[in-house]
Amino acid sequence: MKDKDNNKNIDTLNMIWSSSIHKGSGKKALKDTISNNKLKEILDKKKLFCLNILLKKTFKQKIYDSKLFQLKNCRLDKETEHYSPDEALELLKNILDKQFKDEIIKTNILFNKDYEYNEKIIYGLYAMNYIVELLDK
Repeated sequence: MKDKDNNKNIDTLNMIWSSSIHKGSGKKALKDTISNNKLKEILDKKKLFCLNILLKKTFKQKIYDSKLFQLKNCRLDKETEHYSPDEALELLKNILDKQFKDEIIKTNILFNKDYEYNEKIIYGLYAMNYIVELLDK
């Protein structure tokens, strides 16, 4: 997340949110971003269909503005029904816990190397990208 205009005035705030995946910790940690179109290549179509329905039902009318998302994050807006990042993450966790088990996805589309991931991680990245797309509209 950053303000694309580097301004400090709340009235002209123009936040850019992003999602990425991390592997490891410290200086040698890997970080990667990947589009949902690329993730679709490795995700199960039926699971993805169900996830998309839940994402739209849960977030479509409640996440739509990057500035409100940031104001909610700072607890400066208590009026609107827009979700905060914490609320979005909690709802997302509940969806992923209900929809996915502990199956493993092996892929090399992240970090350009074969790795194994719990499916909740990869579908979670897909879901976070979806939320970021809602903020960019």
